[in-house]
Amino acid sequence: MSEYENMINKLVLTDRTKIAYKYAYKKLTDALEANIGQSTEKNILNTIPEISKSINTQSSFLNIAILIFKSIDKNHDKLLNQREKNKIEIQTKKDMGNEQKLKDLPTFKTLELNLEKLYVNKQYQEFIINYILLKLGVRNKDLNLLIVRKKKDTNKTDNFLIVRGTDILLLRQDYKTVKSYGKKENAIKSDKFRKAVLELLKENDNMTPTPLLKKSNGSRIGEDSLFNYITSRTYNNISESDILKVQLEHINQMGNLNKLNSLSRNRGTNVATLVNDYNLTKFELE
Repeated sequence: MSEYENMINKLVLTDRTKIAYKYAYKKLTDALEANIGQSTEKNILNTIPEISKSINTQSSFLNIAILIFKSIDKNHDKLLNQREKNKIEIQTKKDMGNEQKLKDLPTFKTLELNLEKLYVNKQYQEFIINYILLKLGVRNKDLNLLIVRKKKDTNKTDNFLIVRGTDILLLRQDYKTVKSYGKKENAIKSDKFRKAVLELLKENDNMTPTPLLKKSNGSRIGEDSLFNYITSRTYNNISESDILKVQLEHINQMGNLNKLNSLSRNRGTNVATLVNDYNLTKFELE
């Protein structure tokens, strides 16, 4: 059994990860001109930068080397130390990139004013899309929904906007983390949002269900078109993830834990992930 097979057989991996590991293993062994387990830590650390200048790519080679060394019970402290250094560099670059991106993004107030403009201009579809993104912090997939007048007209798999007596119910059953958090319901009590939904139905001859995101022939768009379709209808064509950054920066500036918890629930992402991934400095995790 080869050292690679010995290593891989001890792990539970997806097919995609196995392909990535096999590629990294071959690249590293070719560069070393030897099996990884027969090489020294010093030789591996000197060789990896010759294969790639990218810190992320270098880390993938380090991971393979560490896994091989672990599988044969060979000391690999120097490899672990370098991986930790790489993690710090990667996170530092990510934080710097996020800071620069935030400088280039609109403010939360600007996005709120854009909502008002869309409503006044009777751009009801765009208003609904941007309202849900800005107020609830959802992903593109959540917006691939149908508008109906009664809950009995829903099914158990799609996302819906349901017209009710005094509000609009957003029902999500198809979103990224549904397996972890289950279906989600949000009662949207905004009069403007309610009117926008009703006006959009009128534009579609009150046909229900009516897709919020649809092609020129009235049919729903495909999931592979969500990003381009939605960004073409947002302020300055910014993405859903950019809108989330604006929301989180606004929440961070206020230090409002209630709003952070609310966004966490709506998006289906735990608070710790939001705090760590978006560098929310006003919130400390125990």
